[in-house]
Amino acid sequence: MTETEFISHWVGTRWVERGNTEQGIDCWALVVRYYADVLGIELDNGYPADIAAGFATEVESGCWVPTDKNRGVVFMCFDRAGHPMHVGLVVADGKFILHAREPAVRCDRIEIMRRFDMQFFEYKGRM
Repeated sequence: MTETEFISHWVGTRWVERGNTEQGIDCWALVVRYYADVLGIELDNGYPADIAAGFATEVESGCWVPTDKNRGVVFMCFDRAGHPMHVGLVVADGKFILHAREPAVRCDRIEIMRRFDMQFFEYKGRM
């Protein structure tokens, strides 16, 4: 599947906590789907609790490393207290983000998230 096909397929799908289907999907499941469907890379989708905190654990494990805003890069947003709160995906040459937040999956300018502290990560594989 191309990135354009992926975006067309998922935009408008409603946000559902822990969802992972066309009937509803959450932010991490959307990242997992992108990596599998567009990049051919299988990621772990088994975060039992807080998705953003689970991704923070992934970063600590070393399989994700800090990077710039390149296509296929995952971003993590932090609240003002420094707690991870959301993950999303950079697409379309870094000009847009694809994310699942209420009410549905959207593709927006990355500047829409500028009020949050954002960090960008590239997948390097399981250590």
